[in-house]
Amino acid sequence: MSGIVATYRIQCAPDDVDRIARWIAIEQTVEVPEALVDEAIIGKVRTIEPAPGRPSENSANAFDIAMEFREDLAAGHLPQLVNLVYGNVSLRHGVRLIGLELPDSLLARFAGPRFGVAGLRELIDVRDRPLLATVLKPRGLSATEFARIAGEFAEGGGDLVKDDHNLVGPGPEEFEARVQRCQEAVTAANVRNGRRCLYVPFLHAPAEELDRQAAFCVGQGVRGVMVAPMVLGLDTVRALGRKHGLFLLGHPTLTGGLVGPEHGIARGLLYGTLARLAGIDISVFVNAGGRFAWTPAQCRDIADHLRAPLGALKAAWPCPAGGMTFDHLEPMIREFGPDTVLLVGGALLTAEPTVREGTRKYQAEITRVLDR
Repeated sequence: MSGIVATYRIQCAPDDVDRIARWIAIEQTVEVPEALVDEAIIGKVRTIEPAPGRPSENSANAFDIAMEFREDLAAGHLPQLVNLVYGNVSLRHGVRLIGLELPDSLLARFAGPRFGVAGLRELIDVRDRPLLATVLKPRGLSATEFARIAGEFAEGGGDLVKDDHNLVGPGPEEFEARVQRCQEAVTAANVRNGRRCLYVPFLHAPAEELDRQAAFCVGQGVRGVMVAPMVLGLDTVRALGRKHGLFLLGHPTLTGGLVGPEHGIARGLLYGTLARLAGIDISVFVNAGGRFAWTPAQCRDIADHLRAPLGALKAAWPCPAGGMTFDHLEPMIREFGPDTVLLVGGALLTAEPTVREGTRKYQAEITRVLDR
């Protein structure tokens, strides 16, 4: 493959598909009237095929267009790559990006996840099982209360305790107090039980304050942070992770409008391929059977893209979430395997009699499932 191949699923009448394919080729490259088009620059249609699937699953007038773009049009960086393959065409209803193939020469420009699956296992010193994670919530608790929860989770044998994505205050004081106290609580618990649970703060602020937040986290001994790639920007989070040496846990907030059935970007590409290009080590997505109506096949596709070969980029962790409970543990392990972060929030925080004992119960269930 010499160029970048993007595959689009479009909804249109059969006699209109060639015109729309030509429109995509021009709109994504030179964006000018036909009289000014340079054929050497615009995208080249490789194939046009009817979309697969039963009529009940796909419109009778759905087509898949594979379009090849010159590699240099991506300018060697992530912002322009995204702009090239799904910029202006995203403004037209019924055009969905469902496939993306990148040449090795372009992939070599991306560092990808800093730690990935193997690196995070080294940090936590857990070799052969899924990682158990929970969330600090609800908003309104004090830094001391959050630290108590984080410490109990670590004492109970948890692996990752992260901020909720709503724990955002108007200034640095709330953030710094929470990070300092939670990190201290988790570190103290690790010393007592000989484990390496990690605290993961939510890095979220106006652009000019992000470096300060990241530097503060590093100064406290934090090894990774949670980010919202589609709020801050894919390349912003990539740069932050690289500059400060942190692993990145990506939260899916704001992405629902990007993954519609006839528009947007396929889930595997958004939460998998693009996330890895942005350096995401752990990609959170809503799992089937939780609070959101996603299907098992859609969730498997995300996990597959997080693990698929992608140049020299490391594989990343799938993190199914969104209303998971104790009863979801076994299905998640069976579905996604040992290289998975099992994120359980409210159900673990309300486990009886304490978060500590609830965490032990959840880890015991993970061991039972793996031993069967």
